Amino acid sequence: MLISFSGLDCSGKSTQINLLKEYLQKKGYEVEEVWSRGGYTPGIEKLKNLLRGGKGKAPEEQTAEERQAKVAAEPRGGKLLLWVSILDLISYWGCTFKKKSRGKKVLICDRYYWDSYIDFKLKYPKVRFEKWIVWKWMTARYMKPDVSFVLTVTPEESMRRSDLKFEPFPEPQEKREERLHRYLEEIKNGRWQHEIDCMREIEPIQDEIRRIVDENL
Repeated sequence: MLISFSGLDCSGKSTQINLLKEYLQKKGYEVEEVWSRGGYTPGIEKLKNLLRGGKGKAPEEQTAEERQAKVAAEPRGGKLLLWVSILDLISYWGCTFKKKSRGKKVLICDRYYWDSYIDFKLKYPKVRFEKWIVWKWMTARYMKPDVSFVLTVTPEESMRRSDLKFEPFPEPQEKREERLHRYLEEIKNGRWQHEIDCMREIEPIQDEIRRIVDENL
C-alpha cells in the first residue's frame, strides 16, 4: 500500500506521518517512510556527489534542515539535470516503490508526484517539461498512491511554524504564497483524493487521516 502526503513546508506532514506510522505499526503493519522529491532522489544525489567528486548522504539519511539547504542551494537552470531527474523517477517511483510496498507493508511518501510537478514549475518556469516524452513516460509508469493527502495551511502559518522550528534555510513567505497558489490550482483540478485542513489541532487531523486510511486498508 502506498500513502502520499503533499503540501507546503511546515504544513504538518512530518507530524502526521509519524503519528500514522505509530498507529499502523501497532496494528501489525510494516511501515516505511520515504522522502520523495524529484531532483533529490537517491540516484540523483549519487550522481551529483559523483560529479562533485565527493560523498554525501542519501536524502533519507539527511535531516530536514540538510534537505532544505540542498533545495535552496540548487542552481536555477539546467534542462539536462531536469531531464535526468525525471528519467530517474521512472525507476524510483515505478520499480523501487512497487518493491517497497509489497505484501503487508505500507509505504508512506513525504511528498510525491504533484509536489515535484510544482517544484519543477517554480524552478523552471519557462520549460514545458510536461510536454516531454520522458515526463509522459514517467506519468504512465509511476506507482499511483492508494491514498493521497494534501495538507493545507496559510503561508503565514507555514512561516510561523518555520520560525518556531528555527529552520536555517526557510523559504521566504512570498515564495510560499506562490507555491500555495500552485497547490490550490491543482486541488481544484482534483489531483489528490483528500484535502486536509491543517489549521486545526493535531489530534482531530490525525483522527481524520486514520479513518480514511482504515477505510482503504
